[in-house]
Formats: sequence, structure tokens, C-alpha cells
Amino acid sequence: MNLKKVIVMGLTLSMLASMAVGCGSTKSASPASTTAVKKDPVTVSIFVPPSYDKDEKFNKMLTDFSVKEPNIKVEKNVIPGEGGDMFQKIDVAVMSADTTDLIQFPNHIFENKYASNGLLVPLNDLAKQENVDLDKSYGKYMVKYNNTIYTIPDSSSIWSVYYNKKIFDDAKVPYPKGDWTWDQFIDTAKKLNNPAKGIYGSLFLQYDTMSYMLAQQRKVPAYKEDGTSNFDDPAFKESLKFYYDITNTFKIAPSWLEFKTKKLGPATFFEGKTGMEFVSSFMVDYVANLTQYPRDFKTGITKTPSAGPNGNTNLASVDFYGINKNSKNQKEAFKLLSYLGDNFYKVMNKLPARVDLSKEDTNSILKNLSDSTRGELSQDDLNNALLNNGMGINSEKITGDVATDFKANLLREAEIYYVDKKSLDDAVKDIKKTTDDAIKNKKAQK
Repeated sequence: MNLKKVIVMGLTLSMLASMAVGCGSTKSASPASTTAVKKDPVTVSIFVPPSYDKDEKFNKMLTDFSVKEPNIKVEKNVIPGEGGDMFQKIDVAVMSADTTDLIQFPNHIFENKYASNGLLVPLNDLAKQENVDLDKSYGKYMVKYNNTIYTIPDSSSIWSVYYNKKIFDDAKVPYPKGDWTWDQFIDTAKKLNNPAKGIYGSLFLQYDTMSYMLAQQRKVPAYKEDGTSNFDDPAFKESLKFYYDITNTFKIAPSWLEFKTKKLGPATFFEGKTGMEFVSSFMVDYVANLTQYPRDFKTGITKTPSAGPNGNTNLASVDFYGINKNSKNQKEAFKLLSYLGDNFYKVMNKLPARVDLSKEDTNSILKNLSDSTRGELSQDDLNNALLNNGMGINSEKITGDVATDFKANLLREAEIYYVDKKSLDDAVKDIKKTTDDAIKNKKAQK
């Protein structure tokens, strides 16, 4: 038998053997033909500040998400710093094509900057694919640009007045309660003021918001119809003068210079030398933390004073999450984004930015907040001060294309006025001019 026939015969026998195996049993099969190939989880990353990196509640929330979505793994990209310092680093990262998927924005200014400059992924189609109705869930808290949604709110922070009950008791002044005005606030602070004991009737922070808060309460537009700054509206001038009078004329709060040189801040209230502080609801966390802020007095809370007939509006800030335009896993990133919108405020014990919550849901949130303070801030007082206060809501921040420039210009010029180095009229004129110049430059760049 020649070699060619041997080869043909061998191939034939091999084929027959294979057919025999294939027809001999229907109960077994090649493992490769039935075993599904297990895919590796898709990794979704999120920028976080150092405070979140070590936060047990935040980390458990991410773990719970991965249990719910086993095909998605979450990684944290820890960015040193907080607020503006952290965002300088995130700015560089995003501009350098960093693919970290999710970014949290602590207020409207940061959110506005990224969304209006095309640095975020539009969410409308992603939400539709996941059957998520963002309008129904977030309503008035959501921000749109040309009817496009770029971010989902995860929590809100609402302003109110916190007060030192001991200072009120010592001065024999009734605790503030219910509707009141800024004039009544000033009268109350004057009664609490006690220079001999180093006690100020109130404390006002050096946030940019403080220098235009009356205008925001009255919902005065920050820009005119022609796009220029509206800072020459009388409401903005009145806002600057209000802060000046509180600190310089009536001396019922530390002056701008004292505040800066002594490095005062929100927690200064817990040193026991301040009757009242007008501040956002992050203060509840401070009240709850006796380890970091020990004190010998009880804290109360009441609603924000009205800024007149057209100013029965409270200030609020919303935190947002958005998807980085460089994200490589947008669908999976949206799943995490949506999960954070549903759970962040509950897990982190914050106020919600939702319009779809039941009364039971809201009561549960308020109870958790009250419990965190050991009942020092009662559930009813929190509700009346923050949610059921009969006031409208407006952003604590002025946004727009030049929000960052406006903030810098305002703080610079306002400070010169507050330390008596510039007149009120000149401060108003210079803030408007520098803002208009920034608007002009912005338009020229487009």
C-alpha cells in the first residue's frame, strides 16, 4: 500500500470515528460548545475628594451599586484638595483627555462651566435608553442648556439661620420663629451683641453669595437682555450695602478684615461667641459632630429672613453628577449616575433634590437629620426652616458664561469697599465694568 493510500485511509477512519462519537450520545457535548464566556466587568471611574475616599457610607454605597450591577466595577480617582483647588486639577485632567467617567459638581458655578462648554456627555438619550424620567424625578432642581440635560442632582443644600440658645437665654431674647425680615434679624442681632464678652450678634461668611444675596432673594436677573451685566440694578447695590452695614455700621458681625485676619469660618459659630449664623444646611453636619465641634450650648434653627415683598425667596445650592465627555463607558457610567441620584442624599444624610418624594420619604429624611444631631435640631424645626417654610427657591450662585470671572471680580472689588478703600458707587461701577469686559472677551473667543 503506497503512502498516499495510507493517508487517505487514515483521514477516512478519523472522520468516521468523529461521526461515531457525535452520534453515540445526546447527553454530553464538548465543554467549549456550551460554556458561556464570562465577560470581565466594565470599570466605571469617579473623581472623589480625599474626604469621600475614607467615608464608610460613601464606599458602602459604591459597593452596593456593584452588587446591584455585578457587571460594573467602580474605581475612585482621588483628587487632592477640596472645592476650587480640586477642580483646578480636574480641569487639567479633563482637558488632557483623562477618561475618568463621573464628576461631581458642588454648586451651579462648576456645573455651569462644564455643561455650557461641552465638557459633559448629554444625558437625554441615555436616560431614554434606561427608561429614566429625569423631569419627573428632579423637576425644578434640574438644569438644562438648550433643552439638553448634562447633569443629575444628587442632593441640595438650603440656607437658614442657626442660633446659639445660650446667648439668647443670657440676653433674655426670644428665639426667632416663623416669618421674619432682615430688619428684624438686625434688631435681634443688636440685642445679642455684647462687645464686653466678645459676643457678636451674628456671623456672615465671606462667600461671594453674601454680596448679592438680596438680589438673588428677589430673583433680579444677573444679566440684561443684551447679555451685559445687570449689576447696576439697585438690588445689587443694596446687597453690597447690607453686608457693609452688618459688619461695619452696626458691627453685629465680624468685619471683612477681622474675618480674614482671624481666619474665621462656618465653625466659628461653635466657639460660643456668635448669636446667629446665616449659612447653608451643611451646618447640620457640624451640629451633629460633637467630637470635632464640642460646645456647652444647644443650637436652634429657623427660616431665612425675607428680603421684602418681592424677596420671599430662599437660597439653595444643588450638587450634581455628570459624565466626562472623554468617558469610554457612557452607558455604564449613566447607570452609576442614575444610582447616585437615587441614593446619594439618603446614604450621605443630605437634603434631597427631588420632586417625586412622598410625605413619608421626606419625613424619614428629616428624622434621620434630626437623629444625627441627637434631636438638638428637631424634625419639625428642620422641616419649617428648610422645606416647609413658605418660601420660594433660587440659586445661591450667579451663573452664566463668565460666572468664574464674575465671582473673582466681585470678591476683589467688594473687599476694597468693605475695608473703606472704595466708595459703594465706585465698587458697583467697577464690578459691572470688569464683568462686562469678561463677557465681551468670552464672545470674542467664540
